[in-house]
Amino acid sequence: MFKRDPFRIEEILNGINARKDLVKRISKITEQRDLEILDVGCGILGSKFVNMYSERFPKTKVWGLDKRFYEEEKIELDFLFDRKMVKDKIIADARYMPFREECIDLAYAGWIIPHLVIENNGSYEIAKECYRVLRKGGLFVVEGKTIEKGITEKDLLEIGYQRFTKIQEYGIGQVFIGVK
Repeated sequence: MFKRDPFRIEEILNGINARKDLVKRISKITEQRDLEILDVGCGILGSKFVNMYSERFPKTKVWGLDKRFYEEEKIELDFLFDRKMVKDKIIADARYMPFREECIDLAYAGWIIPHLVIENNGSYEIAKECYRVLRKGGLFVVEGKTIEKGITEKDLLEIGYQRFTKIQEYGIGQVFIGVK
């Protein structure tokens, strides 16, 4: 169980406020408010950003994709986060997603890229696979610290993303947004 460290709780609250701002920014970018979202590497609870977006726009359809789902995660994280569990869970490798081409409006990869950097495994393939499942004009949102070690702007442009924005002012690390 986590200890209730006041500095950690403050960091989490800053992250929540930053994500609320990110939800506002993303909703301004997207013309269609109720989206079909893929939460890549979501864990059992789903990412806070995706939960916040779907609360703001209730008709949003969320798919949660991860290699595995552990019930223990929910028990340990419950007191820190007010999250719904991911309803539509898909157990799959994010490098080989079981989706047809161009069926998702927004692919969100929160902190999976930094994990892959540590494992030295697959961040480019995940960005490429997200591109495959995104509809034209869809968004690929990547969040985390040390993202640039896992995937670069050059990589995203090579895959085919038309525009790519790096936002650094967030308390949640770096946020990159690629547009198909």
